[in-house]
Amino acid sequence: MLKYILSFFLFISLTNAYSQAPQKQKTLVFISGFGHSKIGIKKMFKDFKNRYPKLNDYNILYYTHNTRLKKIIHDIEKVEHDSITLAGYSIGSNLALNVASELKTHKIKSFTFIDPWFTSSNWADEYDEANNFFKEKIKKLPRNSILLYGSDFVVKNNRGLSKVAGPFGTKQCKSCYQYLRNKWTAMGKVFKSGAGHRYFPELYIKQFLNKPVLK
Repeated sequence: MLKYILSFFLFISLTNAYSQAPQKQKTLVFISGFGHSKIGIKKMFKDFKNRYPKLNDYNILYYTHNTRLKKIIHDIEKVEHDSITLAGYSIGSNLALNVASELKTHKIKSFTFIDPWFTSSNWADEYDEANNFFKEKIKKLPRNSILLYGSDFVVKNNRGLSKVAGPFGTKQCKSCYQYLRNKWTAMGKVFKSGAGHRYFPELYIKQFLNKPVLK
């Protein structure tokens, strides 16, 4: 009998300790690029957390670029606080842009395009110019939004992109990048780096952790 009583009190104490544990008040929602698996993203963030302990202060939701839009929106709407950053890397930026514009709440306080891949089929007209659909979605982004891109991937060198995009019949919407640069550069929201595309997730994490989150 004593054994059961002690077990009961132990259960109660553990429950109270869990309920009193501080809740993480900041969330990073990360949508990955082409070829990333859920396991691969999990390992990447485990590595980031080991090398950048400040990342442990964040509740991190991560998704592949082909995750259902409704699932991501549902998960974000379940987050209890409003300090949320949404970041889309490479081709995942297309999905991230849709998520940000389709959310009915105003939970997203900061949005980042990380070396994005914008496909013409989504965002460009027949002349490969950024269409009004793209521009309207950009207008809906929170004011604390930035573009982080690599000069060797987006601006100067299209060969690396062609190796991936060619088999799928898609291509860069360079006009989309131009539209974003023209719109945000004057406000100091465009950051260019010559680093290779594969290093951009870490470059973003470094910048993200040193950037104050708007309340």
